[in-house]
Amino acid sequence: MRKGIDFLLSDGHDWIVNKTQLTALGITDAHLHFVFAFMIVLLLYILVKPIMYWVILLKWDRFVSYLVAGILTLCIVEWFELYQGITEIGDMEFKDVAASALALIIFGSGLTLVHIVERLLKSWRQARSQNTKSV
Repeated sequence: MRKGIDFLLSDGHDWIVNKTQLTALGITDAHLHFVFAFMIVLLLYILVKPIMYWVILLKWDRFVSYLVAGILTLCIVEWFELYQGITEIGDMEFKDVAASALALIIFGSGLTLVHIVERLLKSWRQARSQNTKSV
C-alpha cells in the first residue's frame, strides 16, 4: 500500500499532491493514507446508499445475501493473500483473487438461473391451477 501512495506522491505526480509542501506543514504519509481512505469510504457510501435503498424496496434478499457473501469472501481471500505476502509463507498472487472472483461470478450465475427457473415454475403452476378452476 505504501508503494501505491508513494507512486501518487512521486515527483512526476506533483499535480496530485505536492509532498514537500505537505511535509513542511507537518502532514505525514499516515495522514495522507487516512485522508485518502476516508474520501474513498465517503464516496462509496454516497454511491451505494441509493442502490441499497432501491434493492431493499424491491425486496431482493437473495441479491443482498449474495452481495454481502461475495464481499466477505473477497475480503477473506485478500487478507489471506496479504498474510502470505507479509509472512513470506507463499506468494501474493493476483490470480488467486481472480479465481475467487470467477467462482463468485459462476455462483451468482447459478443462483440467477435457479431463481429464474423457480419463477417460471411458479408462474406455470399458477396458470395451470387457474385453468383447472375455470374448467
